[in-house]
Amino acid sequence: MPAVDPFRAPGRWYRACLHAHTTSSDGQMPPESLVRHYRQAGFDVLAITDHWHVTDASERSTDDFLVLPGIEYNARGAGVGHLSSFHVVGVGVRDADTEANAPPAFVDAIHAQNGVAIVAHPSWSGLDAADLLTAAAADAVEVWNAGCELEVARGDSSPQWDAALSRGAVLGGVAADDSHFPGLDSARAWVALRLAALTPENVLAALRDRCYYASRGPVLHAVEAEGDTVRVACTPARAIHVLGPPTAGAGLNAGVMGLAHRAERRRREDSWAEGTTDGELLTGGTFHLPPSARWLRVVVEDASGRRAWSNPLWRTAQGWAAEP
Repeated sequence: MPAVDPFRAPGRWYRACLHAHTTSSDGQMPPESLVRHYRQAGFDVLAITDHWHVTDASERSTDDFLVLPGIEYNARGAGVGHLSSFHVVGVGVRDADTEANAPPAFVDAIHAQNGVAIVAHPSWSGLDAADLLTAAAADAVEVWNAGCELEVARGDSSPQWDAALSRGAVLGGVAADDSHFPGLDSARAWVALRLAALTPENVLAALRDRCYYASRGPVLHAVEAEGDTVRVACTPARAIHVLGPPTAGAGLNAGVMGLAHRAERRRREDSWAEGTTDGELLTGGTFHLPPSARWLRVVVEDASGRRAWSNPLWRTAQGWAAEP
């Protein structure tokens, strides 16, 4: 299991928006209004990530709501080609590096300030696994971007994430709003952080350690992996899948005719978690991966089609771990 297992770590869950814009770049709300908006929407953490501009509204943080400064970079100028749409979000940075002009440099600039680097919306940007590997030192990739899905149906970047993982990348997966029009494209995707206390240091450490999962609605209660067996517990879902390298996954689908592939529905007598179904919906299951699976991640889909994503685990000589 990971060095920091989010499902067993002390503390509680906090909901975080890691990608949102204000009138300091191309958003439609000033910073103070955006802070109020996300707080009223039930979030605990907001990172403001304006384009090429650090908007620091951290003075609006309170004991129960944290505002972090951030930035969104993209290559600029003549001859950058498709790199102009290769965006990297930095969370927890206070200064823009105006000299950086390529994805690896953006990641380095963010890390130089002890920030967290996230590759934004690969699907929208037209990136593939090879592109992601050029920024392999990043901390995470946006597996889901709500704004891109609403605008052009390119919010899902799970294929690019999977391909990069299969080629050796070590990247977490976050879900983000990328909000520009609050009320229309906000509070639709988030990261559930496991924190002992709500502080900037704890948020950044949890993001680096992948002590979180991403969601559009479903809640993950547990992901346990041992040998070739994976157990998952979650809120009611119509489908639960454990993904690995191509052809190595497993899945459960709800309903009398729901397909079970390398998987078993959770029995009521299972001691590790109570219950089995909510009506015809699933609340967990046991999954079996082939020995060839070198990494895994979990996807849960609820009755409305909203998903939650665990971070990857890698098979090592000592068992499944957060690092290969």
